Amino acid sequence: MGELLRRAQDTALAQEIARGDPVPGVALATSRAVSFPVPDPRFQPGAGTRPEATPLPALYIVASEVRSPNVDATKWRFTVSGLVKTPLSLSYADLRSLDQVDQPSTLTCISNDVGGGLTGTGIWSGVPLRTLLGLSDLADGAAMVVMRSVTGYADAIPIDRALDSRNLVAYAFGGQALTREHGFPARMILPGLYGMKNVKWLSGIEVVDNVFAGYWEHRGWDPSIDVRTQSTIDTGNPSLGNADRVRSDNGGLILGGYAFAGTRGVSSVELNIDNAGWQPAVLKEPGSQITWRPWRYAWHPAPGEHVVSVRATDSAGVLQSAESLPPHPSGASGWHTLKLRVEG
Repeated sequence: MGELLRRAQDTALAQEIARGDPVPGVALATSRAVSFPVPDPRFQPGAGTRPEATPLPALYIVASEVRSPNVDATKWRFTVSGLVKTPLSLSYADLRSLDQVDQPSTLTCISNDVGGGLTGTGIWSGVPLRTLLGLSDLADGAAMVVMRSVTGYADAIPIDRALDSRNLVAYAFGGQALTREHGFPARMILPGLYGMKNVKWLSGIEVVDNVFAGYWEHRGWDPSIDVRTQSTIDTGNPSLGNADRVRSDNGGLILGGYAFAGTRGVSSVELNIDNAGWQPAVLKEPGSQITWRPWRYAWHPAPGEHVVSVRATDSAGVLQSAESLPPHPSGASGWHTLKLRVEG
């Protein structure tokens, strides 16, 4: 029975693709002018470091829904309503017909712990929110943009933040149509804001003249939620599935990880090993101001247990906060620290 069901599903999927129907997860064309990650043969990542471009199956999933909705994109519409002079109602094909932007950016969850893995990076493809607001012609009094999901979930951002040219109504990730779990047919991508603002399974946006409190804000989360500067040690990090026992190679070990500061960019990363003082790590050249930056540190440790901490500084020269705070209500804070057991 299971094999018959699988064959029937495969046949139905093939028929949808043949008809040209929008299908979650299928390959879509992206611009050859956009490349991520940017090749840099001089930079070799540290041991156990995550891929710089997150594979779609590894992109984290956090949602307010128990099950992802099964949206029929042939009947789906994306609307722009409220304080606009020209309301819009766009089909999936209409949205895809508008000029596509392919943009590498990093998405992270507000519930991510310090050193956690609820972060992913890759090329998101879609239409700038600013383009859709321009087509609808904002009316006087527009203060906030409310983003609504087919599930009833909603959140909002101020109009000036909504007009940032980097915001996308995205329908693809890594050259593939969004999967159901990641918001098919379309979702918001708002660089520099935690994932709770990046509404999935969009039904449309509404421009309003008043303050709007979203789903998570009613549950005590911070409404501003700009991403805090964060840095992570990937090498030997159990939260990423890596063993905390690491082996040196001829007495040497390359530590590695990532740093991210929202739209501010990262200017430096430092490590402190066994409280011997902060030392600079080597950063890969940035491919974008809105993606994480890989770092590496060449280390010659003695066998045994060591304590390693990491911190980052953003492009404005502001050091990552050392204050240890939980994810609720404004995102986790603090310097990531690991105990590593080095074997020679």
